[in-house]
Amino acid sequence: MTNPRKSVLLLFLLAVGQRPSLSAQSSNAADKCKAGDLESCVAAETARCAAGFARECAALSARYLSGVAVTRDQKRSDELFARAARLADSSCTAADADACALLGLAYGNGRGVPRDSARAFTLEERACSAGSVTGCTNLASVYMVGALGVARDSTRAVTLFESACERGGASACFQLGYGYELGRMVAKDTKRAASYYQRSCDAPEPNDLMGCHFLGSAYQAGRGVESDVSRAAALYDRACTGGNSHGCNNLGYLAQSGKGIAEDKTRAANLFDRACQLANPIACDNLGIAYEKGAGVARDAKRARDLRAQACAMGFKQACDRS
Repeated sequence: MTNPRKSVLLLFLLAVGQRPSLSAQSSNAADKCKAGDLESCVAAETARCAAGFARECAALSARYLSGVAVTRDQKRSDELFARAARLADSSCTAADADACALLGLAYGNGRGVPRDSARAFTLEERACSAGSVTGCTNLASVYMVGALGVARDSTRAVTLFESACERGGASACFQLGYGYELGRMVAKDTKRAASYYQRSCDAPEPNDLMGCHFLGSAYQAGRGVESDVSRAAALYDRACTGGNSHGCNNLGYLAQSGKGIAEDKTRAANLFDRACQLANPIACDNLGIAYEKGAGVARDAKRARDLRAQACAMGFKQACDRS
């Protein structure tokens, strides 16, 4: 499970990394992003960023920060986010509420502009009041952890998340589901958690499909829903197709063991490979184990060592212990 955000940067990373709204792209490019054609999706975002669209610049920045579908490059990420901040500043002045939300992220994290917590909070409030789902989600996150100089207020956070979720905010629905699963902000309720994961998964613009992945996990474990591993596999598949590395990795486990889907070690290795390319260190380690054992791929000790080293460098301690 993903850990609660412990810094302003991590708090806002989900929002920064959201795909731009489908209306901000050509329908063809949007369909490719949604279908998991990451190469075409990155190309479309690159073109839109070059044409002066802030949200696509922010999406690319998040990619280069995490190494999802591109080579990790901190300098490039910073350059792109600085461009996003400049573009958002102009659009926010022109009354674009989503641009104000993005600019709030910039000031909150001190990326592309000097850090200014008070200005960040004002911008997120302004964006939310003007109807930005992203702005309300960001503001809810601020109240959830007590960031930007604002006292923690779980009641306010839940109210804002609920409002954003009702209007199709996938991230807001996911945060509510995660809150109900952990008993954070609200009383623990795994059934309600699953229902919010479902809403996140079914949202019009499901971002990185984290809701689908967590809903799959709920079905696999029978947590808040009746256990159904086949249903879990289908949800992992949907998340994976949309570019969610956790969905790919978990589907790889099922393919490896033959649970919920036919046993297929070659498919499992391919799924671990895709998840590894999406910057998932556990998947890189799993792929390394596959190469070490010759499970679904030709045995290759050097490739196995390299993958373990990659997973270790990405912060997966168990891989370091096996290196």
